Amino acid sequence: VDWGVFLSDFHKYCEGNHFIAEFARLHPFIGNHQFLSPIKEEHDVIYIDLTQSIETIKHGMNKGNKSLMNGHSDLNIHRSPRNSKNLSWFASMYQQTMVRDKANPAYMFDADFFNYASECLKRHLVPVEAWYGTVLVGAFLFLSFGDYIHYWFSGTIDQAANLGVSHDILCEVIKWAKAEGYKIMNLGGGLSRGDSLEGFKHTFSPLKKPFYTYRKVHNQTVYNELCQA
Repeated sequence: VDWGVFLSDFHKYCEGNHFIAEFARLHPFIGNHQFLSPIKEEHDVIYIDLTQSIETIKHGMNKGNKSLMNGHSDLNIHRSPRNSKNLSWFASMYQQTMVRDKANPAYMFDADFFNYASECLKRHLVPVEAWYGTVLVGAFLFLSFGDYIHYWFSGTIDQAANLGVSHDILCEVIKWAKAEGYKIMNLGGGLSRGDSLEGFKHTFSPLKKPFYTYRKVHNQTVYNELCQA
């Protein structure tokens, strides 16, 4: 691909089709940030190299996660959701988690968002549920494509931390993803560099890569008018 030609042609396309501005999260593992400008380095993402042996993967984990990788869990983990086409049940648990964690309102996605995403991404969406007896205590959404599987969203009930739900789910998905032949599991990063979420993800792996975003204004005049308004 001649990126210079592509970006020039795409800019002309955006101008001709009334696109004002563009924002993209760039793939941390294929290096497409080197072809784009301007880019912004946001933070590191934590990842697991699934081409390693299980023993090597476990060596990069903390003691508790190593135990879970050996199968010591009180939870029942399902990769088949109750309803993958209607994720309203997930949205409710996710929103409760965001409120509990005092997350930025920008992360408060509703049921319409998740249902639309489910329809658009159904071939790549991997929902995972965790049950404690007859109670649904947590659920994660992963995205898979090619050699990569990405941790996308998660939600848990109030008592989930005591049950270690997040650790259980991620350990099960790591084992499953390796068996399925994926090469990289992207856990993402924290909400900010060095926060507790990033620390939690580092309990699974010491490996990290920088993560970039791309911003491009295609119609500067209209963009300035909107900013002023």
